[in-house]
Amino acid sequence: MRSWKWLVWAGLWLGLAGCIRVGGSAAATFDVSTQKAEDVVTVEIGADGQTAVFDITSPSGIGGAEVELLSGIWPEEIRLRFHLRGLEEMRFAYDEVQVTASVSSTGAGEVRQAVSLAGQPVQPITAVSPYWLPYQRQSGVFEFLLPADFYQAAPAAFSLNWIDFYR
Repeated sequence: MRSWKWLVWAGLWLGLAGCIRVGGSAAATFDVSTQKAEDVVTVEIGADGQTAVFDITSPSGIGGAEVELLSGIWPEEIRLRFHLRGLEEMRFAYDEVQVTASVSSTGAGEVRQAVSLAGQPVQPITAVSPYWLPYQRQSGVFEFLLPADFYQAAPAAFSLNWIDFYR
């Protein structure tokens, strides 16, 4: 498995190594590896270090990635931005939590989400759940915000798996 490694600093745009985030915490750095060499995950950190966008491109439409926090703390808002033709299934996992999201390719593009905790049976969730991934879609881009529970758990890493359409 070939992996892409990316180190990202909150002060990247300023060209300052060791830039300090608001609140005095060191800027977050990440290690990102993909399951397939052709898949690319880039990370853009906001100038204030409080936001991050993980931009995911997958030519085959099927893939996965692992993201590890190497230093600092997770930004307060993290977005997962998938550039795919469809999104039959996306799995987001951290610690003993796995959230699955599915976007209907017909009609209004209904979003269904479910969670499995510590190997328990999968349970459907709604927008009031702390595991819910807020979602929006615009011109071939599927974007999810990480759930509230992720920030409370503050895991060392998370993983993603995606399928554009079942074949």
